[in-house]
Amino acid sequence: MSKFVDHPLIKKDTMETRIYQQLLFTKAVKSNSLIVLPTGLGKTVIFIMAIAHFIKKFPDKSVIISAPTRPLVDQHFESLTKFLNIDHNKIQIISGSTLPIIRKNIWQEAQVFITTPQTLRNDIIDKKVELHKFSLICFDEAHRAIGEDPYVLCAQEFHKINKSGRILGFTASPGNQKKIFELMKNLYLNDFEFMDEDHPQVKPYTHNTNEEFVWINLPETYKTILTILETEVKSHLKYLKQIGVIKSIVLSKNSKKQLIQIPKKLNQIKNEIEEKDYFETLGRYGQLMLLYQAMEMIETQGAHTLSKYIDDKHIEFQKTKKNSLKRFINNSSIIKIQKLTDELLNSNTLHPKISTLTNIVNKQLDTKPDSKIIIFSNYKATTSFIVDKLTNIEKIKPHRFVGQSSSSYGKGLTQKEQKSIMNDFKTGKFNVLVSTSVGEEGLDVAQCDMVIFYDVTPSATRLIQRSGRTGRKRTGKIIILITKNTKEEGYFYASQRQKKSIKSSIKDIKSAIEEHKENQNQTNLDSFIDPPSTINDEKKILEIYIDHRERGTSIIRKLLEKNVDLKQATLPVGDFILSNDVAIERKTTNDFSQTLIRGDLFPQLIKLKETYAKPLLLIEGENIFNSSISSNAIFGAISSIIVDYNIPILYTSNEEETLSLILTIAKREQFERKSKPTIKSSKSTQSLYEDQIYLISSIPNINRTLAERILEYFKTPNQFFNANLEDLLKIQGIGKLTAQKILDLLSSKTEKNI
Repeated sequence: MSKFVDHPLIKKDTMETRIYQQLLFTKAVKSNSLIVLPTGLGKTVIFIMAIAHFIKKFPDKSVIISAPTRPLVDQHFESLTKFLNIDHNKIQIISGSTLPIIRKNIWQEAQVFITTPQTLRNDIIDKKVELHKFSLICFDEAHRAIGEDPYVLCAQEFHKINKSGRILGFTASPGNQKKIFELMKNLYLNDFEFMDEDHPQVKPYTHNTNEEFVWINLPETYKTILTILETEVKSHLKYLKQIGVIKSIVLSKNSKKQLIQIPKKLNQIKNEIEEKDYFETLGRYGQLMLLYQAMEMIETQGAHTLSKYIDDKHIEFQKTKKNSLKRFINNSSIIKIQKLTDELLNSNTLHPKISTLTNIVNKQLDTKPDSKIIIFSNYKATTSFIVDKLTNIEKIKPHRFVGQSSSSYGKGLTQKEQKSIMNDFKTGKFNVLVSTSVGEEGLDVAQCDMVIFYDVTPSATRLIQRSGRTGRKRTGKIIILITKNTKEEGYFYASQRQKKSIKSSIKDIKSAIEEHKENQNQTNLDSFIDPPSTINDEKKILEIYIDHRERGTSIIRKLLEKNVDLKQATLPVGDFILSNDVAIERKTTNDFSQTLIRGDLFPQLIKLKETYAKPLLLIEGENIFNSSISSNAIFGAISSIIVDYNIPILYTSNEEETLSLILTIAKREQFERKSKPTIKSSKSTQSLYEDQIYLISSIPNINRTLAERILEYFKTPNQFFNANLEDLLKIQGIGKLTAQKILDLLSSKTEKNI
């Protein structure tokens, strides 16, 4: 039985609470906890009670709620202003659109903050938020706190600066046991609290959700296209098997997840195969991934999406001139498939999913005219297509709901547009919402009657998130459309197995976590070593400027972990400024290859050298030759950087080594040489000397080193241009053949060819 929360900071008779919510709240306020509760059972009520509790207990401190999407941030803001009995001006949203110049002031003035993890991470790095002034931080959709997700850095800094502060994570789908351990470690959570629909305190508040699986046959015309694609794929798989990077050419035994490992396996056998085979394998791998994507589109989406995909590859090639795209779009099989898709579209031969979907929606609205329906698709292009097909049908009022980024597949939605669409869906202006993954997490659509999966997601977490949009206040229905005898069928069975596995193992997770905690507490050799919390000598603080484009990397989190005074900025040159003299341009092996192809590398390094006395190029990765560029070209570039431009190159295998190297150099510069980092602008114009060197080195067979020798000997370019053979031969590095070519170039008369 529910009753209203009785608390001075919660408006009287407004927020109902249930016994299971009170139990979870009581446990949550005692220790850093992960709260797992199925969607629709009121996680919001628990964290609002926690917020009220901590504000009352620590009136001089503030609280933070972080949610992964702007619609979810807005939803939390509405809930907090509705229920919290505090001045609404003390409840503030801080987003990326909030001007940086005023964000720091907002952090000082309000008491309850709702923000996305990206914004919170950036403000922590930029020192706009003082974390010691907070008593509580809540991470909604906490299952995201894996790897280098922004949640991880936010939790790390909060815990480091504010060990007495409470950290709470909330989710409906935490994943398997391994993932739960990882996210609890990343968020510094000690306890795990879980109740599901079968718990005696929860069961009275649950509603049935009926699942229906609709199996769809692929038309013969579509199978023709699929057969062409499969033939192409098998030819590449056969070659890759011969090289030794895969074990089978059977399609079902080569999932996308497995194929992604091919470059890694190729590098392991690089020294055992010829260079031409290495580059051919890389090329075939690129074609394979493009073809796999095309197969998935014709199987699960239809001719419209596949046609758009191929068109986009043509456009992308015109912009990038990538050889992999040229090879793909000029493939005779792809040209044939493009003609076949055009014929299908001209004859209106659509994937049968669209007619099945239309019938399901019509039937639901005939049976229950006030129904609200959400349709999920993995592809933005398909959401537009579905809306287009449903728009002209009586009773159906559809609208597209996607993220903010725009692409050739459709225009993104602003935060304001997302909020407006969601409100219109709630009020009934639209009765069908066609959404990408942006609609999966947390959105409170209390009266959604049906959720339709237009395509299958192989992720059990996303399956649970999508399913949770219905059955919240009344009985709901979930319908999953599956194309028979395709990879989609495999995805379906995989996600169902994962879902069952998660549900069965999660019930035993509490005891597993207690056992894990006991094991963590046992003494081992490492516990006798005090790892330094800082790399600073005698409490001196290292300062490092880092370019804002590096903020998504783990290096930022690890530098902060070492108590480095990190200053994020838009750097005119370089990625890391370590002193007044030292700046580092960091490239992964892939970045190095791509900037070399695009022609960006040398201009970047020239600016770096012009600006800092000790420029460094840092190349990170296991194999610099893992690209479509020949070894000779890479050796040539490296030689030129070292010899012609006098820029040292440092090599590291991974981010850990990069971190150690950066810290070592920064420490020497700042602690031993007393040189503090300084942002300098690149020179707007080159010196006369550089202009003269550039002029001389533009002559064939003359590199920078030779140009410097020439200028040193002749003093001016004019003297060089008027030199005779005898004078030229006095320059080290100019032989008789080269000297004669220079003289011929400078003295020969030519006529313009017409």
